[in-house]
Amino acid sequence: VVAGSAPILWASEGADIVADDLLIMNQGGLLTGYSLLGLQSSRTFDAVALVNAPHLAYLKPMTRTELLTGLRYDERLRSGEDFDLLLRVLVKHDARMVVYPGMGYHYRRRGDSLSTDKSADRPALRGMLEANARFRASYALSGSLADACAHRHRSLETSLRWVDVTEA
Repeated sequence: VVAGSAPILWASEGADIVADDLLIMNQGGLLTGYSLLGLQSSRTFDAVALVNAPHLAYLKPMTRTELLTGLRYDERLRSGEDFDLLLRVLVKHDARMVVYPGMGYHYRRRGDSLSTDKSADRPALRGMLEANARFRASYALSGSLADACAHRHRSLETSLRWVDVTEA
């Protein structure tokens, strides 16, 4: 999403949050030809869709400023802080995020980054579990969102057990 086009997109789509798909680069910085979502047209996501597809938090959304009032990144999180903030914005304001297929953001995952540091898995997973529990306790969740958050909690617990097994 080109920064100057965001107000036009917000107005035309009625979107609270806009983002573009991202183009994946290899470790050497070369474009792979793949995108995160592979969208052919724009799609709208709500909080349930985000919880069911947490990789959406890799996108770099532009958010209406007023939606961020009173919300900040949770500094206790080592990983998943974008997901956590975006989820709270979506729920607090019953907002929607429109994602466009255009790819203005290039994502390069390096071997030495925090997201690939396997020694960080345990604290990162524990932090995400704690954030999920705080979120579930802080909001009155609808049936589908409550179900999605419960499923996410079980998935994070399973991932934490997998770290235990692989390290043993």
